[in-house]
Amino acid sequence: APAFVHLQAERGALLAVPAPGDLLVVAVTDAAVNVGLVRLELRRVAAHPLNLRLVLDDMLLRYARLVAR
Repeated sequence: APAFVHLQAERGALLAVPAPGDLLVVAVTDAAVNVGLVRLELRRVAAHPLNLRLVLDDMLLRYARLVAR
């Protein structure tokens, strides 16, 4: 299995890295994003389940704030 997947498109990219517990951490990015930084962050998050939980909690909180507007 690949350690990292990076699919580049005209308007952005799809990046994925396997995580513990048969999980897959995926990022969908804009074309202007720093892909190297996204790769580092994906690997950091996927390295430990607690990191993944913290990121998911943060994302859910941000989404809830957007919806509440």
